[in-house]
Amino acid sequence: MPILTGITRPDRYNEPLYGYAGIYKLSYESSLPYFCALLPLDRLVDEIKTAEELPPSLDNAWSLAELYQREIDRDRIEKSMVRGYLADPGKLKFFNALTVALMPKHDSGQLLASFDESPTGQPPIPWNGNDETDSQFANQAAQRVEFGGVQYVTLGDSARLRWNKDSVQAVAVDGQHRLVSLKVYKDKIRRGTFTTDELETKVPVIFLLLDSKAGLKTSAGKSIKNLAREIFTDLNKNARKVEKARELVLDDLNLVARCVRTLVTNDTAKDSVAELPLTLVRWQDSNNRFDQEYYLNSLVHLESLVDLVLDISEPRDPMDEESVADFIRSVEYSLVDGQSLLNSDGKSLQQAYKDECIGEDEQPFAPFNRLPGPFLSAAVDKFKERHKWWIMDVLTKHSPYADLLTYARKHNLIEGEFGKYFSQTNDHKNTLRQEKGEDWYVAKIAKFRDDLACKKSNLWSFKAIFQKAMIRMARVIAIDYKNQDPKLGTIDAYVDFLNVLYVKGFLNVECKLSGHKWGLWTFIALTPGTDKIKVAKVVEDRLTELLRLWYYIHRARVCGNLDELSPRQALVFMEKDSHSISWPGCADAVAVLFKALDAKTFFEEETDDKKRKEKQRDRLAAVLGLGLNLTQTSVVQDQDSV
Repeated sequence: MPILTGITRPDRYNEPLYGYAGIYKLSYESSLPYFCALLPLDRLVDEIKTAEELPPSLDNAWSLAELYQREIDRDRIEKSMVRGYLADPGKLKFFNALTVALMPKHDSGQLLASFDESPTGQPPIPWNGNDETDSQFANQAAQRVEFGGVQYVTLGDSARLRWNKDSVQAVAVDGQHRLVSLKVYKDKIRRGTFTTDELETKVPVIFLLLDSKAGLKTSAGKSIKNLAREIFTDLNKNARKVEKARELVLDDLNLVARCVRTLVTNDTAKDSVAELPLTLVRWQDSNNRFDQEYYLNSLVHLESLVDLVLDISEPRDPMDEESVADFIRSVEYSLVDGQSLLNSDGKSLQQAYKDECIGEDEQPFAPFNRLPGPFLSAAVDKFKERHKWWIMDVLTKHSPYADLLTYARKHNLIEGEFGKYFSQTNDHKNTLRQEKGEDWYVAKIAKFRDDLACKKSNLWSFKAIFQKAMIRMARVIAIDYKNQDPKLGTIDAYVDFLNVLYVKGFLNVECKLSGHKWGLWTFIALTPGTDKIKVAKVVEDRLTELLRLWYYIHRARVCGNLDELSPRQALVFMEKDSHSISWPGCADAVAVLFKALDAKTFFEEETDDKKRKEKQRDRLAAVLGLGLNLTQTSVVQDQDSV
């Protein structure tokens, strides 16, 4: 049986590890070689690293996927894993195998995309003339593989592994928290030295050998970091429920996740006019809010927008032909306008379903619950072609967003130290703050973070529920009724309309309504009395319908349909069913807003039905009337008159 040697030799290469050679080869298209060994506890914590242990640097730009692989939950480790588990003397301890990828690295410590194929001066075998265990791997029957500082030798099922510590980093891609907990346990509980009993512990470790010389076979063009990312995603997805933000970053098989990633830059500290700068997007957690701190948007919120835009009917039963047919139709309606088919290499999605899931008896024999690989890539391309442009127009050209981006670019926050600082893990941010000093932090980080937060100034534009309403109405113009009636205008006209609302102050959450007791947004989205925002689907619907009616009234006025009309007459115009041909959904929108005013608080003591309806019409007319003169109307900030 393979054993582990304890002999130490000062060398650029670590001591040999002995174990077993293995390979996952479950399809002719791919194979993944690995090496399985038992590592003594001290070698594990000293030689295996987490991605977080790469040296912090403001010069490093990280991809979205790499950022998630580097973040460690220190609080969970300290409280639960170390003190609540490892340090409990009466607790039986066991960790299952860690998965480690051997990764090429630069002298600076930064990971590289591939191993250097140039000669590296591999050490001889045996590594020590007195080591009989190692001598067997000098046998002529042994198969030696060397790549970029890695020396791997197999003899039957037995195997031997060494690597150059200067050019190779052994990085845990699964089991990071287990590994860090053992490191913390050694440092904080054992003061840097394991006990004699503890040193008898050996931890199973699986090393991934990500090079073709070792037997790796995979899709062409994938870097080692991308391969490690893919394995990391699969291991975590299959092991437990993946946090939503992490899934959006790492899942390559989910259409919505793939589309979301087209809206943001792949790297931090990188600007782009075509995507939202990742530096200004809330990617660190699964929180959809972006009305705080420096955020322009939130990754989880972007998912809700893409999901809303695509509006794809997932198969209720992936083994039912009718359910799958609905799914395919919804995909094609959303991505190729329903007039043509989603194709890949000349094959339609419907034909792919029949070929892959329908048997000779014309009955389904396999589930169809997601797009096959080639069609998934084609679908993402169609999303970029059909939807991305207008989504990005709304998310970047609306004045509050454009102002924030302009400020960030003026002060080099995206690509400068600010962006690079916020791309770090929490530990690295703390380290950099200590190293550079509090004056640097206040001047270069805190000041700009606070300035960006102040720019949001309680605006609806930075509320997730309102932005969803903005996008819903934008889809009406860009997709649902595109080219149906020129009076509806374009996305540019819609964004200009939103910008006028902003300039006039209507998008301030606390905006008043002249001549009325309650503020403009009360009953529509704010709770009367408390002025708290109500986050609910019904509120999102009301916001959407108010934007719809304001935009329609504005466009009708621009096109000459509502010349010289009063607010009351504009209300009457929009609630007529016959006008829904030119102004889709206008009558239903009025009904939604009338219902929002059907509240005891609004009617107060009034009990007469006729007077109650008149009061509703009076307020709704005043609200809608703001859309009549958007180039002239000003907001009155006086709430005293009733």
